[in-house]
Amino acid sequence: MRNKSDAELAREIAEFLAQAPPSRRQKMPRSDARRGVWRGGDSRTLYAFIGHRTGEVFVRPGGGVINVGPDVTVRMATRDEAEREWQNPLHPGWKVVE
Repeated sequence: MRNKSDAELAREIAEFLAQAPPSRRQKMPRSDARRGVWRGGDSRTLYAFIGHRTGEVFVRPGGGVINVGPDVTVRMATRDEAEREWQNPLHPGWKVVE
């Protein structure tokens, strides 16, 4: 059995978490194929965008236009990801997965 690379493992985890149904009140960002950007989501929630090819993680707030391309998986960011990629220490008010 071969060991998976970090990028493969991160992508599998992101895909698994993305399959979990979001709460009824939470709106996830959606890909706008016509314009090639991601739109929507809650402006006080931090989302993790995981690249399919590299496994690189981008953490951004929702509500605006996020130009990271179509080949990504999106889910709510964990506290660790948010502090590493967005803001350390994380200010109160940001919604993340604990």
